[in-house]
Amino acid sequence: MAYRDQRFIGVINADSIVDSNFIIGTGNFANGSTLIADVNISSGDEDLIRPGQIVFSVAGALPANTKVSSVNADRTQITLDKAATSNASGDTFGLSTPSGSYFFQSASFNDPNNNLSVNDISGSDSGSSFAIVGVAKKSNATVKNRFHLYTVSEVVQRNIGSSEISFFVEWGEQGEESGSGDELQTAEKEVALIDLTDTGSIAPGFSLGVAGMESLKAGSEYAGYNIAINQYLSDLSSSVASSLTGSLSGSVTGSLIGTATSASTAVLAQTASVATRANTLAPTATASHALSAVTASFPERGVISGSVNQNIITLIRGDGATITLETSVSGSVESASIATVASTVRDGGSGSFSGSFQGDGSSLTGLVSASHAITASHAISASFAVSASVEIIKELSSSFADTASVAQSGTGSFSGSFTGSGEFDEVRVAQYIYHKGDENTFINFTNDQIRLNAGGINFLSLEKDASTPYPLTVNNGGNRVNFRVVDRNSALLLKTDSEAFNVKLYYAGGKKFETVSTGVNVTGSIDVSGSIDVTGSVSASEDIVVSGNVFVDGTLDAATKNFRIDHPTLEGYYLIHSSLEGPERGIYYRGKLKTNNIIYLPDYWNELTDETDITVQLTPIGNACQHFVKSVSKREIEVGCDCGKPHCYYIVHAQRFNEGRLDILKPKISKRL
Repeated sequence: MAYRDQRFIGVINADSIVDSNFIIGTGNFANGSTLIADVNISSGDEDLIRPGQIVFSVAGALPANTKVSSVNADRTQITLDKAATSNASGDTFGLSTPSGSYFFQSASFNDPNNNLSVNDISGSDSGSSFAIVGVAKKSNATVKNRFHLYTVSEVVQRNIGSSEISFFVEWGEQGEESGSGDELQTAEKEVALIDLTDTGSIAPGFSLGVAGMESLKAGSEYAGYNIAINQYLSDLSSSVASSLTGSLSGSVTGSLIGTATSASTAVLAQTASVATRANTLAPTATASHALSAVTASFPERGVISGSVNQNIITLIRGDGATITLETSVSGSVESASIATVASTVRDGGSGSFSGSFQGDGSSLTGLVSASHAITASHAISASFAVSASVEIIKELSSSFADTASVAQSGTGSFSGSFTGSGEFDEVRVAQYIYHKGDENTFINFTNDQIRLNAGGINFLSLEKDASTPYPLTVNNGGNRVNFRVVDRNSALLLKTDSEAFNVKLYYAGGKKFETVSTGVNVTGSIDVSGSIDVTGSVSASEDIVVSGNVFVDGTLDAATKNFRIDHPTLEGYYLIHSSLEGPERGIYYRGKLKTNNIIYLPDYWNELTDETDITVQLTPIGNACQHFVKSVSKREIEVGCDCGKPHCYYIVHAQRFNEGRLDILKPKISKRL
């Protein structure tokens, strides 16, 4: 026997293990619809939405145990396997993993041998055979020294730099998790990760004494092996004791206890005395069963004809051989063009029985079910014509069938018209679905495009074109079509006017926003939590309240420039000041001289001002010494005094010239946002 690799083991430590409501969002439910529309995920990763996950509705709009069937590409619409039972707008819903499934979030991975990384771990969806040995819980309490295997089904995230991995697991033992009475203890986030054998049947054992493995739950080192080997031995013993399938060659000495479910693979049965029933007699088989002893040597194919005389039936095979059967026939036999054959003819070959009989045939034995008759014109009762176990091609002929129920199932083509009700798993059309008697109202299907027409006008077009985003176009034909959206009270929410070229938004039927040729009109207040960038002018007839900062990269014009702050001493009052006004963009710089006679101006004055426009005011400190300005520049001012020791307060004024001179006269121009 060739050497077999010993299986890999390691440690997984998850940030969290979840099975219920690990994704939370809001959406709209419509009674009778299987869609969650306008999905907005508020908690969890929307990329983790999977078919099969359980959906819970806070408003109770969904039946119990509703599951996800599919989700669209941008995660805005989820299709369910059950329809909603009520309407719910903006309802909160939760997504949980199916029973026996769990999600390991942001787990770290440690290989004690440093052979593998998270890139080597994959799920069963890609043919992998990794599993975790999870701690069992029952009624939310940990079950001591009991563990269960869960196979890694899908890996959704890896980060080789941090050895981080996120993945789904599902029940990895026989049956279902619910049958065990246990669940995975999600509080035990550190578990063993094991690499199963190639068949996925045997888990390895390991030692907690290995560095890096000692923190695992005691008992997990041999739990996976015990589970797998018990399961394997149980399967092996039950399969030998209960049934044998496939091909058996050689001889058996002794007795075989059990039931042979099928003998179709037998080539030659030397004796079948132990068989209770032989469903099929293969060629050259001898069946000596408990009811009668009949030797049958029938070819698999051929025509059997014969005659009936008293209680003797003589059958003539296609090769000319004659078989005589003793039977009991009640009534007189006249003709027998009935489509009844013995089971050996049905299962082992083809043929016909000719002749006739008289009576109702109630005493005839050994007749095959009429479900195998292609035509039922001679069936004793029309009930035999109901079953369609044989293929019916093109026409169904049954003068005795009182219903056409046999035509309700099967596959094929249909031409003509259909009136009434029914259910169809799939309907395919070449291009059009028309409203009966209204040829200009239809649904038009072309490659990757659906168009809805009413009265010859194309109202809606849905198209998957060359690249994203894909367009959904209202009024694709450029007609005089207005688009309207109403709320639950049938009041307007949104309206377009194709002739006026504008869009209007409403609240409870009241217009709040409208596009016009010059921009937009807003009725009411505008609340902004972020920033507003305006490249032009802003005009408002009402107050603009800003809780944050206002930055104007241009000119701010105001009739009155006030500021308002909380009064520092009077609670419940504001302190309101106004800014100094004048026909210039004035700037100033003030301070005190004592140790020198030079006022040094800020360096930015060199770029903002013109030295010819600088004025200086000096106020002596301590005595009435006369102070005066000796020289002025954009960088410094020299001060003199009668006593030779300048000591004074100063304030320097100038005008900003980097923006040009202020234009103090301007004509009125009406502007609206």
